[in-house]
Amino acid sequence: MAWGLLGKAEKLIDQGETRVAAEILRRGVREQAKVSPRHLNLLGVCEARLGHREMARELFMEVLQSRPRDAAALTNMGNLCFLDRDHKAAGDYYTRALRENVFLKEPRFNLVSLYQDMGHFDRAMTAYEEYLAIAKANRWVAMACAIIVLLFLLLVARL
Repeated sequence: MAWGLLGKAEKLIDQGETRVAAEILRRGVREQAKVSPRHLNLLGVCEARLGHREMARELFMEVLQSRPRDAAALTNMGNLCFLDRDHKAAGDYYTRALRENVFLKEPRFNLVSLYQDMGHFDRAMTAYEEYLAIAKANRWVAMACAIIVLLFLLLVARL
């Protein structure tokens, strides 16, 4: 469910309405005194998808200046470096993002593509196997959380 400006923008991005999402996010930057790193990161994603890589890079770097360990911004900087064929920098950004959160799927999957592009097929296969393991673990964690919430609701309903 989309909540607020950022939720609406995420939904539009997922639906392929990047240009509309970018306008909403740009308007938010102009109107708000303080803009969240998540807001800047989403705007950076829009700018990158619209072909404005330098603008996207500036936005991601702005996030990283205030939050150097922001996994989303690190991953997106890696994506820009990958598009620019700077494999070393892309790998460094993806690795830094994974250091912040080992359960992230996007930077792990992007490492698969990066290693394939570099011709390191053994490393690509290993990264892919790690990606599959993490994706499976994430599903189990989500199911366990759902069960815990349901049990809690049943307990509360009985009281």
